[in-house]
Amino acid sequence: MSRGRFNFHFLTHEFMNTLYLFDGTLETFISIIPVLWAISEPSDRLLSQSEYTPGIFEKTVYLDERSSADLPVKNNSIPKEVINAVVYAFSSGIVEPVEKTPQYLNYIKNNGIDAMSHLAEPSVSVIFKAARKTSSEAHKLKGILRFRKLGNILYGPYFSKCFVLPILAEHFKHRLPNESWILHDTERKTGVFYNGKTVHQAFFSPRELFEINNEYEKAGVEDRFETLWKKYFDTIAIEYRKNPKLQRAFMPKQYWRFIPEVAKRVL
Repeated sequence: MSRGRFNFHFLTHEFMNTLYLFDGTLETFISIIPVLWAISEPSDRLLSQSEYTPGIFEKTVYLDERSSADLPVKNNSIPKEVINAVVYAFSSGIVEPVEKTPQYLNYIKNNGIDAMSHLAEPSVSVIFKAARKTSSEAHKLKGILRFRKLGNILYGPYFSKCFVLPILAEHFKHRLPNESWILHDTERKTGVFYNGKTVHQAFFSPRELFEINNEYEKAGVEDRFETLWKKYFDTIAIEYRKNPKLQRAFMPKQYWRFIPEVAKRVL
C-alpha cells in the first residue's frame, strides 16, 4: 500500500482563518465595517497592526478606508444598531471586542437583528459588555461634565477611560447649539471645537495645554457663580448624612478633578 503525500497546501488554504489588520484608528474602523459585514466568516478576527502576532493557520488581509470601494454593500444595508454596537465596543479601548468584530457581524447577518440579544454567543456577549461600558461612561459625563468660560469660549475638560469624545460632541452640539465650546479629552490629549455651526477636531501642543490650564485655573478662582455654587454645595450638606461611598458610586473619583465642588479633595 503506497502512502499518499499529505497535501499541506490544501490544509493551509481550505482551513485557514482570516485575520484582518487595520491601522487601529476609529475612522478606519468605521470605514471597514461594510467590508467585514460582507465577507467575514465565523472564525475570522480583526486586530490593529500594532497588536499583530503571526499565526500558522491564519492568512492576513490588510484593510483601510479604500477597501470598501469595490464592494456592493453600503453602510445603509447594515442595521444602525449594529454599527453603533461595534463602534461603541471599539471605543471601550479593550482589544477583545475589536478582535471579535468579524465574528459578531457574521453572526448578526446570518441570524438577524434579534441576535444582538443572544448573550450566550461569545462574540455577542463581548461586544455587548464593551459597548455598554462606553455608553455608561458617556452617560455619566453628559451629566457631570462642567464648562468654564475662557474669554468667549466655554471650555470643558474631562477624563474618561473610554473614547467618548464623538458621543459627547454630538450631545453638546444639540444641548448648547448657540455657544462656542471646546471639549478636551485630557487622557488622549485631543478634543473638538464647536463654533456655533460645525464641530472640528482639535489637537493641543504642550505649550497650548500649559496656557489653557493656567487660564482654566484662573477662571475658576475669578468666576463668582462658581464660587457661589461651591459655597452652596458645602452649606447644604448635612454632616451626619454624608455617605462618601455612595457618592463615589454615583460620581466616581476619577472624574472629580474637573468638578468644582469636589475638585479640592483630589488636588
